[in-house]
Amino acid sequence: MSGYQITIDVSGLVMGLDQVQADIAGKIHAAIGVAAQKVKEEWADRVMKEKGIWHVERTRYVQSLYWEYTGPFSAVVTTGYRVAQELETGRPARDLKRMLDSSMKVRVAESGKHKGQRYLIIPFRHNVPSSDGPSSYAKQMPGDIYSQAKALSPTIVKKGGHRESGTGAYNTKTKQKYLVPQKSYDWGGRLPAGMAPKLKPHHTTDIYAGMVRMKTGKKSSAYLTFRVMGAWQTNKWIVPAQPGRWIAKAVAESVQQEIGQTIEDLVTA
Repeated sequence: MSGYQITIDVSGLVMGLDQVQADIAGKIHAAIGVAAQKVKEEWADRVMKEKGIWHVERTRYVQSLYWEYTGPFSAVVTTGYRVAQELETGRPARDLKRMLDSSMKVRVAESGKHKGQRYLIIPFRHNVPSSDGPSSYAKQMPGDIYSQAKALSPTIVKKGGHRESGTGAYNTKTKQKYLVPQKSYDWGGRLPAGMAPKLKPHHTTDIYAGMVRMKTGKKSSAYLTFRVMGAWQTNKWIVPAQPGRWIAKAVAESVQQEIGQTIEDLVTA
């Protein structure tokens, strides 16, 4: 069993018998399938309940799980999701500013002390207290924050246009500077800083500072904050190393004894 695969194999137990009657063999084969499906379901359940996994990764991980027979008395439950191994065995630290070298949406500061350096404006969405909690794309904001945020005058998205990519790249078809979409806004109210504590000491402000109520429909709104990711921020936008979660290992250990007992009961019946 690796960090992203669980094997169910009782071939050794069954082949050790002088003879396996056809009906017993069929029952064992079916039991292996039932066990594999159970492992898949428990694996998925634990992934969905594991804290600290981004919603998109959580969903893709679960959707990638599948099982198949590998023999008359064996099966494997596995995932082809590329991030699964990192979630299982651990992740090294990551500098998110690397995207400044790859994103076509990058901008270049035109003035000030950071003139000529690349940056991105990163939106963060904040869910309202009545949303679906851990399975949402973002955390729920506290009720007192929400009560003030929903009273903000709305920010309205106007018709979008285009701007030149800060990469300086050229469009191979038009032979002109590469253009990326750019929205414009009629800005409404914003929440002030200090309504919540900083999540970490090195943060410039709290995560709700500057929040806007973005009008998305006649009766609907989205709540967003915007932060600058700049090449000059050498000590920011770094995700620390993450230990392995070993979800698959825990599932394998929890079901191993139960599966073995089920098969043994069938063989010795």
